[in-house]
Amino acid sequence: MTQQAIDVMIVGGTGFIGRRLTDRLQHIQQEASAPAWSGHVISLSSQDCNLLNSQQSREKLATTSSTTTIIMCAGISRRAGDSWSLFQTNLTMIHNLLQALRDREPRSIVFLSSADVYGLPTTELPLTEASLPRPTTYYGLAKLA
Repeated sequence: MTQQAIDVMIVGGTGFIGRRLTDRLQHIQQEASAPAWSGHVISLSSQDCNLLNSQQSREKLATTSSTTTIIMCAGISRRAGDSWSLFQTNLTMIHNLLQALRDREPRSIVFLSSADVYGLPTTELPLTEASLPRPTTYYGLAKLA
């Protein structure tokens, strides 16, 4: 049986998490005598794919197919602040990503979120998938949205 090629596209691939994820996936692929998957690891920086620009987002994500897994690492960090404006910026990025993929139908999308969706300070420990979201910041609300 032939293995289907699966591409992994990391949007925000040069940020703190995206860079490490890109490096690790490329290392795993190179290290294995029989790769865990066949395909490519594609890392997109914010300059490669500016999600605040809907046209550029459509152009850069045009290669997405039913064999592409997209890992969304892009976003405005909480360190940049916690304002309504940054909330809107983060939602615009997600909106443009989804619009660019509207007719693409990727294999899957992995969205990296934050514990901030559970509120700060976190009142329920340990956090599990059953924990209820209670964002207390615009950043946490954007991650939930």
